Amino acid sequence: MKSIELIEKNKSRFLDELLELLRIPSVSADPQHKDDMINAAYWLENHLKGIGLDNVTIHSTPGHP
Repeated sequence: MKSIELIEKNKSRFLDELLELLRIPSVSADPQHKDDMINAAYWLENHLKGIGLDNVTIHSTPGHP
């Protein structure tokens, strides 16, 4: 299957996954959203592992990422 065909076939799923991530209010400059930033990082980590990437790690930072 060509890349364009794969994208068209899965377009709805790809958009749903992107919107799910974007719904997490992960505003790194707002300390009120620190937990949301962590949730977004774990969401992305799990998603990347779910699509087959096996070398995925989360790195904490002392300040805003």
